Amino acid sequence: YDDLAVALAKTGAVDDALAVLAAKDQKFPGEYTTLANRGTFLAMKGDAAGALRRACSALSHNARGAQSGWGPPPRP
Repeated sequence: YDDLAVALAKTGAVDDALAVLAAKDQKFPGEYTTLANRGTFLAMKGDAAGALRRACSALSHNARGAQSGWGPPPRP
């Protein structure tokens, strides 16, 4: 899903990329990569507020994963 969405966004088909991420979120809700990519694509569309919300959500999600032992260790 993510590779296809990024490829679409790179070709300018940002709405299609967001649709791919919506489909992914239905099958795998709340994944960090979905949140982060959605924020990036919203920024590409000029939706700064939506992009910021998704970026904050992605960072919060990633921090919880690192604290639980999943994902990269937190930086000192």
